[in-house]
Amino acid sequence: MSRELRRSKNEIQARIDGIAAAVGRSRIYISASRPGDASRSAGRGGGGARRGGITLLEVILSIGITVTLMAMLFGFYNSTLKDRTESLKASSRIQLARAVVAQMEEEIRQASSFTPYYG
Repeated sequence: MSRELRRSKNEIQARIDGIAAAVGRSRIYISASRPGDASRSAGRGGGGARRGGITLLEVILSIGITVTLMAMLFGFYNSTLKDRTESLKASSRIQLARAVVAQMEEEIRQASSFTPYYG
């Protein structure tokens, strides 16, 4: 690119940055078009301002964040499930112990009320 074109592009970019600041956008990009670029850029919406959309980097970052959150959620779910299993086992042992103690109480009551008959 020649010096004049670069300077011209920089002046235009400075004006566009001023307009972007006025409308609240951080930056609007321009691209210099050459005579042969019209056919290549026609399918991409011209060669002017940057089109709205997401980039590959944004897709990769969102997938990474989603995978991280899912891993954290799975870890939380797994530990909760493990705690639930342990508490069910403990509850079952306590219930069995209560049944054993109740049966022992019943046997002690029956043994103390027995009076042998010696005829």
